[in-house]
Amino acid sequence: MAHEAIADAKTSKSFASVMAALLILTTLVEVLAIWHHPHVQSYDLLQATFEVVAVSHLAGWIHGLAIGCSLLVAYCLGELLRNRMPAPLLRAAALVYVAGIASWITAATVDGWVLERLAASLRHDTPSDLESNTRLFKLCMAWVVASTNVGVVLTSIGIFVASGGLLRNGRSWQIAGIVGLLVGAALSFSILAGRLSMDGHGIRVLVGLQSIWFITVGVVSLNDSRQFQTRTGAAA
Repeated sequence: MAHEAIADAKTSKSFASVMAALLILTTLVEVLAIWHHPHVQSYDLLQATFEVVAVSHLAGWIHGLAIGCSLLVAYCLGELLRNRMPAPLLRAAALVYVAGIASWITAATVDGWVLERLAASLRHDTPSDLESNTRLFKLCMAWVVASTNVGVVLTSIGIFVASGGLLRNGRSWQIAGIVGLLVGAALSFSILAGRLSMDGHGIRVLVGLQSIWFITVGVVSLNDSRQFQTRTGAAA
């Protein structure tokens, strides 16, 4: 029975190592994707319309990749943290975090696909056409910004709640918890106080700060698995 328990524990730790490595890799892919997100630079109405058409297809693919990475990150976090905190706390954190991702999906849908089709289908031959298009684009972008802000707040609250649960574990996990508390609180406060705008720079700040916590959790989990293997190897 003791050997079976040790074998089960080794299998669990090996799976945790895979999840931790996947979490780190997925986080880096997401950072790279967001860093290459295109943005409209022109202030001229006609030129801005053409730029929207030109970059929206690429933006759609980048949004899709980023959302896929976010879902995979959420899965990895769930697997790594489920034995590190009470189940009700983990469920609450997961619910809020997934709600934030859902809000990001609505923003990505408009920014990556709706705008492209609008810009390609609407007339832009006269000043009146351009003014109408501009009003419509501004409405769409207001939706994108609002949905993105809601997503930032919700995912940051999810990180904050999950990080609080990590404070009951060992020193390494407590450090990960403190990092998450700081990241979650800083992002939530920055959005709610209007200190952080979800433009190109703001998105990079968001992804960068959340990635610090994701990678910290991954590294701590890998180190935890390595220490377990060392202990079991010495005991054998």
